[in-house]
Amino acid sequence: MSNVSDRRKFLKSAAIAGAAVAVPGQAVISGSTEAAPMQKTPKGLEYSLMVKGMVQNLLAQDTPKIAQAADLCAEALASGKKVYYNTTGHNEPQCIWEKRAGKPAFLLPIYGNVDYNIFQAGDVFITERTNFCAPAKEKGVKVIGILMPFQPQKKQGQGIVSIDYQGPWMEEICDVCIWDRTPYTIGTMSFEQLPFKAVPAHGAMDGIILNLILAATIDRLVKNGIPVEATLEG
Repeated sequence: MSNVSDRRKFLKSAAIAGAAVAVPGQAVISGSTEAAPMQKTPKGLEYSLMVKGMVQNLLAQDTPKIAQAADLCAEALASGKKVYYNTTGHNEPQCIWEKRAGKPAFLLPIYGNVDYNIFQAGDVFITERTNFCAPAKEKGVKVIGILMPFQPQKKQGQGIVSIDYQGPWMEEICDVCIWDRTPYTIGTMSFEQLPFKAVPAHGAMDGIILNLILAATIDRLVKNGIPVEATLEG
């Protein structure tokens, strides 16, 4: 079965998984089987239910990867190393760098392009950008990739790359790579009256994945008696 067919099956299944509470008689499914068509729902609700289904699929299939990523972060912090995060796009104001107190102080933001000289061996770098992964690895950094649909992808999703692209692939570089469940060109909502037809939800999903990693990291630090500070102001 092609990747395109797999993606289409996943999104249909994710829709039903999220809409199970709204559509009587539907069973929650994990994304591995064909789903029945959804009943008509308002677009805002459709979006929320689709994201819910994507999160359910993420937790069902990639909880071990989230745990592995948290282990890397906690081990680095316990040994005096640093955890960095970088993204470019609309994720910062939506999900990541909201100007409010309470973010874990150990997460160090890198805005825009990366100065790889800041890295030391044993640090952790969380990124959505495939082209940032290999240079960080060369510095001895543990790399956690959040694989979104706008990046070169080999096994999941659909990256926007040239037809003759030969790599590097994020899955092959990173110590942990987590797909955000948002395939490009299909998205999570369909608008027949708009020219682009679909709306992707990678901003929401990438923020959820990052925060799951951070929460699990904090659990590990607290369990080992390591204090965790939060930012006091935005």
